[in-house]
Amino acid sequence: MKEVFEAYLRKMYELFLWDVNVMSQPWMYWPLLIPIIAFTVFFFAKWIILTAPLWIPIAWAFGGVVQISNVFKK
Repeated sequence: MKEVFEAYLRKMYELFLWDVNVMSQPWMYWPLLIPIIAFTVFFFAKWIILTAPLWIPIAWAFGGVVQISNVFKK
């Protein structure tokens, strides 16, 4: 399990470095900023999907805690 998690983090790091490399290209900024705006939207959507295995279980756990605490408040 540790190897899988390390491989996942390594791949996330490689993808982040690729994104930084793309965003640092000069052609992203000169034609009215349209490419960088489009890539930023793509960047956020991509990272929401790529990091979903990390944040979805946490969100579900906190959502369950909130529901349980709401039951006890009544």
